[in-house]
Amino acid sequence: MGKSLLDLSKNFGAKFPFEVENLITWPLAWSWACFSFEITKIEMVENFIYAWTSNQLSAAMRLIPLGSTKAQMIQYELLEIINKISQEIINKKISDIYVGNVGLSMAQQNHNDLYSKLFKN
Repeated sequence: MGKSLLDLSKNFGAKFPFEVENLITWPLAWSWACFSFEITKIEMVENFIYAWTSNQLSAAMRLIPLGSTKAQMIQYELLEIINKISQEIINKKISDIYVGNVGLSMAQQNHNDLYSKLFKN
């Protein structure tokens, strides 16, 4: 997904300044696209979190009996929380931001088929 976003950004005139081949994560590609197209920090963070929660809800609809209307209601209810969290994030130093489960995140980054397998089943 990260490589696809870099390719799309390049097509719109924002070529990534380094050769990365396939070793690119979605957050880095997202950050580059937002920087290139002058997206504000708050919009960048809010939309990243919104897309992440939307992805989680999409997976939940496939894994548990959650229905699309309920998922949309949850996403709507998260808007205020996403805004609040985004404000907190952009006001922090980068060294103060961390992930709660680093091991899980690292394991998922090394699993090339995780995204595809999850949504093809």
